[in-house]
Amino acid sequence: MAQREVSCGSYHLTRADNNSNKCIEVETGRELTFGEKNLAKEMFSNHIDYTKVHIYDKKWAFFQGKRVAMTPNGNIYFAPDVHEKDFSLASDGSKHFFIHEMTHVWQYQNGQAVLTRAGTSQVLIELPSRIGLGNGAYAYELDARKNLLDYGVEQQASIVADYWAMKKNLFGKLKSSIRATNYDDTNLTYYKIVVDTVITK
Repeated sequence: MAQREVSCGSYHLTRADNNSNKCIEVETGRELTFGEKNLAKEMFSNHIDYTKVHIYDKKWAFFQGKRVAMTPNGNIYFAPDVHEKDFSLASDGSKHFFIHEMTHVWQYQNGQAVLTRAGTSQVLIELPSRIGLGNGAYAYELDARKNLLDYGVEQQASIVADYWAMKKNLFGKLKSSIRATNYDDTNLTYYKIVVDTVITK
């Protein structure tokens, strides 16, 4: 008999017939909180469809680290060690992390091949950096002659998150998380030129 899926709380319910119901544990994640939407809007305004974004308190892949988030498909999968029930109420470091991942949501919703590009950058750029070859996939040199799309997907996310930190006067507090290789030469105007010309167009 053909099956159909109906709502089962945060799960899918597959109904085979009137007498046989089965809840299949396929989590749909949680929606963004009101505060998280407002936090994201500080950088993306209404250029993200927030109704399509879900957050998971679980890993997306077996190889995902304990303190890593992955955003492969427009949804964010935070490993349990770094998940928050409401990132807008979390530490400044967690908010910075959240903005980084929301940049991947923005990328996905605007047609960037996030999974492919991020995967490639991890293999070709990030992994070699761990043995001293290069600065890694997340580091960037902020250049006001470029716009956001001139950078790799992880660099884009780092730039937007760091721009948020600078706007909030948190650049010094979050220095260990800032990925700009020219840290001392960055300023709010440069970030505005690089980011706002793309996200707010």
